Amino acid sequence: MRVVPFDVGAMPGSSESFTCAGGVIPEPDTEQVDTSLGARIFDAPAHMARFRSLLARFEARALSEEETREFIGSIKKEMESKRE
Repeated sequence: MRVVPFDVGAMPGSSESFTCAGGVIPEPDTEQVDTSLGARIFDAPAHMARFRSLLARFEARALSEEETREFIGSIKKEMESKRE
């Protein structure tokens, strides 16, 4: 898991929940997007190419794994201090 901070600005698709199931061979890859109208499943190569492009943009702007751990840890500490 990696965090994409709010300060990177608007990201396309960031308002939707999505799940990608994939493996070494890309052909059976599948994407599920949850919207206000329900879940949609995509597995067509053209859809998956666009989804991979979107994921690449998220990955390029996301914090590293170490930065993500530190960020989540800082939020945890902040929340714990507010409970005291």
